[in-house]
Formats: sequence, structure tokens, C-alpha cells
Amino acid sequence: MAWRIGVDSGGTFTDICLFEEKSGRIAVWKVSSTGADPSRAVAEGLREALAQINVTASDVAYFGHGTTVATNALIQHRGARSGLITSEGFRDLLEIGRQKRPELYDLQADKPPVLIERRLRLEVPERLRHDGRVETALDEAAVRNAARALRDAGVEAVAVCFLYSFLDLAHEVAARSIVSKEFPEVFICASHEVAPEFREYERLLTTVVNAYLGPIMASYIRGVADRLNALGVSATPHLTQSNGGVIDFEAAARLPVRTVLSGPSTGVIGAQVTARLAGAQDIITFDMGGTSTDVALLQGGEARLAREAVVHGYPIKAPMRDIHTVGAGGGSIAFVDSGGLLKVGPRSAGADPGPACYDLVSRALLRSWRSAYTPSRISACATSAHPITRTARSIPSSCSSNAPPASGGKTASSRSSKNCGTGSRSARAEMMRSSC
Repeated sequence: MAWRIGVDSGGTFTDICLFEEKSGRIAVWKVSSTGADPSRAVAEGLREALAQINVTASDVAYFGHGTTVATNALIQHRGARSGLITSEGFRDLLEIGRQKRPELYDLQADKPPVLIERRLRLEVPERLRHDGRVETALDEAAVRNAARALRDAGVEAVAVCFLYSFLDLAHEVAARSIVSKEFPEVFICASHEVAPEFREYERLLTTVVNAYLGPIMASYIRGVADRLNALGVSATPHLTQSNGGVIDFEAAARLPVRTVLSGPSTGVIGAQVTARLAGAQDIITFDMGGTSTDVALLQGGEARLAREAVVHGYPIKAPMRDIHTVGAGGGSIAFVDSGGLLKVGPRSAGADPGPACYDLVSRALLRSWRSAYTPSRISACATSAHPITRTARSIPSSCSSNAPPASGGKTASSRSSKNCGTGSRSARAEMMRSSC
């Protein structure tokens, strides 16, 4: 028997689908994802699924999977600490972007966070003209100094992007080689490898996103490959791209920006096939997970293919399905910001402690919460807005905090209130009025 395996690795659940080619038999299995190491849930889920249907790993003829590891890392801004080496005078292009804004008349519109802080964006003398002719030769000593500075700053990834390098890649190739020699352990990518096209801002940002996700995806892919080998799966593993096709693990580790919509695009392609079988031509897909919600429009039975798209505020120049993603899902964390407004996401509770319906707060989480919150002010509104808390009344005024839940942080459930003393209802009401 030859079995084809499909895996959907999300932030909250990991789903396994097994299909036997000859008989058409289908089996499915679901396990909780493992946030610290998502590859563990993939291997454990596959092992359990194979055991349930009495199939050995050697019977697996094909292994393909989609994942939201890159998607969630970008949405939640949990990528690698990265550095940039760029043409002299252009390090602020990453922050300036373009004049075009999503909301032209919204003076309070929030821009997405810049993925590389300014002090880690380093310039080197070099310049190509618009026709590819060299205006200023590359200063290799400056590149070497920049590489050493980034190494000393402790970055995990380096992006190299020079002006008009898509016309002549010689400067980027030389700079990449120098950085590799000075800093061999770092993940490095250059714009001519990632997006060799015109439009400087989009090319720069796409290269930066690739570097930002590089170490995360490389670790995940390496983990999945090692665990599949340990299970005895000999089939070559594949990963879904943002355009709905598949690439091998080596290419995915080198160009993780192509997998930023890996999981969502897999769902859209599945919906496309299902709609055809049902005789539907025009449909809207809605895919809500624990961290993000993805929506796509299919017209004439096809999901539109775009050469670039905006993913959570970042314009990315890579082939992908036209999918709109927002950082809000079933496990998104609610909090009250410094202005007293209720916000939801993009951080998610993941699989542990998971959505509020799990009603789980681990001891480690409780300790983390207690250490992060000082006893001067816990806003009842911030507490009640959190997905894990059941009621604001469970947190008396003696357990207050100065800030809304930190990024990725979680507040404790009402079970922790017994350690916090007592407080009158009127005192809690006054605290809510004064701090929210």
C-alpha cells in the first residue's frame, strides 16, 4: 500500500490527513501544536495517525504539508533579530516606504512595526545607476566592518539589498560573500536571490522579511526533516508555497518568504477543488485558525494569483494567491492599550494555554504572569479583556499592574485570586474608573 500524507501545521492544532492511493481510503488525525517546537507536533501526530490505521512509515509514498509558522511569526512579530546592509543613503527606505497609504484620510492610522531597528540598518558606499552602470564601486572594507558590527550586535540574520542590483548583481554577490566569511553562522540573503525586480521599497522589504523569517523557518524545517527520518519516512518532504504549489525543504529554508501564506494557500486550493466538485464557480473562502483569519475570493472557480500582496501591512513581492490575512483568530489575546482601548491580537494563546474554552493556566504561565506584573495596578478592564480570565472580579485591587498584557504575555485565571488577598467591590470599581 502507498499512502500520501498531508499535514496542516497551525499555531493551535496540527492536522494529519492520510490517503491510500489504490483503495481511496482516507483517515484524519488531529493533535495540539507544540509552540516551542512545531516540528514535534508534526512527528507525534504522524506517528499516532500511522499507528491508528496500522501503517508503517515505509508505506508513506508522499509527504506534503502547509504551515503557518512563517505566517504567525510575521503577524505576531516574532521573527529573528535581523540586520541590513544597504546602499549609502538608503537605510531609512525601510521606514519611509511609499507615500501611498491604506487609509488616505486617517491621521491616526498605525503603520506595522519596522522589522529591523535603525541602528542595525547599516550603509556602505556603492552605487549603480538606473541603467546598471557602476557609479560608485563597492567599498569592501565597509562591508567587512558592517558584517563585524552586526555580528557583535548579536543578529541572527542579515539582508543585503543594493540600489538597482536587479540589473547587475555583482555588488550584492561580493557583499554576500564577505558577510559569509566574517559571520559564517548567520542566515544571509540578498535581494537578487529573493526578488530580482524593480521597485526598490518592495524589493528591500521582501528581502528583509525573508531574513526575518529565515532562522525560524530553517529551524522548523530542519526539525521536521530530522523527525521524519527518525520515524523512517523515506519520501521526499514538500512544503506548500504561497502560490499553492510545493517546493522541497531546501528551497523553503533558503526562501522562507515564499511560504508566508503556505497554510492559507493550502486551504484555498482545497476549497477551489471542493467548489468545483460541488458545481460552484464563485465562492468566498473563510479560514479561521487560532492566530489568523484568512479570506479569499474565487471567481470562475479560480483563486487569483498575484505577483505581490500585502500581508499584515507588509507589501511582499512574491507569487502568492490573493488571500487577505488579519491577525485575529480563535486564540487571539485581548488587552487594553495605553490609551484605554480594547485591542485583540495579533498575539495568540496558541495551543498552550490555548483559547479561553480550554480553561487552562499552567503553573509556568502563572509564575510568568506574577513576575511580569507589579502589585501597583491591575486594571480590571485589562484583566477581563484577556481570553484566559473568566471575570474581572476575580482579581482584587491588591494585585494591580502598571501595564496591559505584554506582547505574548497572558494573565492568570480566577484560580489565582486566592493568593492575592481581598478587595471590596467599590474599590475595584474605583480602580477600573481611574485606570481604564
